Amino acid sequence: MGQVLNYHKVTNDFEWGITRVTCKQFESHCKFLAENDYKSLTFSEFCEFGNTNEKYFAITFDDAYKNVYENAFPILKKFGFKATVFVITDFIGEKNLWDVNLGWKVFSHLNEQEIIELSESGWEIGSHTKSHKALIYLKEEQIKLELRESKNILERLVKKKFCQSPILLGFLTKKFLN
Repeated sequence: MGQVLNYHKVTNDFEWGITRVTCKQFESHCKFLAENDYKSLTFSEFCEFGNTNEKYFAITFDDAYKNVYENAFPILKKFGFKATVFVITDFIGEKNLWDVNLGWKVFSHLNEQEIIELSESGWEIGSHTKSHKALIYLKEEQIKLELRESKNILERLVKKKFCQSPILLGFLTKKFLN
């Protein structure tokens, strides 16, 4: 029996948005999983794990915020867990442009060295597109460009293959089925 736990930000900094948990909350989630003998998997491993009686989970982080490296990474290391982080390649080492509307805060994203370190520590790196545009509104050729370019950038950076964001793939499925 498996679960995917999806996060965006792990920080004690207050914000008006709904995409963060505090460090204490995140650590309590990890503590529960460890105390109840859940097995930690990357998202790709989770998808391939199959039907089993084992208890397992995958933790994913959308948007690759810097606080994932600063706060979640040490907590996950403490418990011997790994995760998958979905990176927006145009924002590697940059500040985002979309959260600024929620309380005038700007959030930094992972830089190249942090992404490489996470990858070398057993984390999976995945694509959350090139620019964070709403794919549902893009033409097919624009979507292919978003996916192809982000894939190429990330595979060159971490020198290995990666997976696509499940949320991203859900949008694409909805767009092309309608």
